[in-house]
Amino acid sequence: MLRHLLQLSAAAAILAAPADAEVTVTVQGPLLELSISESIEARPDLAEVSAGVSTDVDTAIAAMQDKAGTMSATVDWIKALGIAERDIQTTGINLNPRYDYDEQSRRQIFRG
Repeated sequence: MLRHLLQLSAAAAILAAPADAEVTVTVQGPLLELSISESIEARPDLAEVSAGVSTDVDTAIAAMQDKAGTMSATVDWIKALGIAERDIQTTGINLNPRYDYDEQSRRQIFRG
C-alpha cells in the first residue's frame, strides 16, 4: 500500500506542474482519493455581442430600409475591427406595428 501511495504521490507531483494547480491525496482504509484542481488564465478567443436597431417611421418598408442600412454600417464597423465575416451572424429581426391608446374610446389606434 505504501508503494502505491508513493507512486501516486509521484504522479500527482507531475500533474501539479502548473503553478496554480492544487493536488490533494486522501487515504481512508482501502480507498484512495486523488483530487486535482487547476486554474488557467488566458485571453478569450470568443465573445458574443448583441446589437439592435430601433426605428420609428410611418411604413414597414421605410423601417426595414432604415434598419438594414444601420445594421450594414454596424457590421462594416465590426469587420473593420478585424472580425471575420464568417464570425458575424444575424439571429433575428422583428417588425412591429405602432399603436397609440385612445383613453376616450379605450381602443388602440394604429399609427404606423
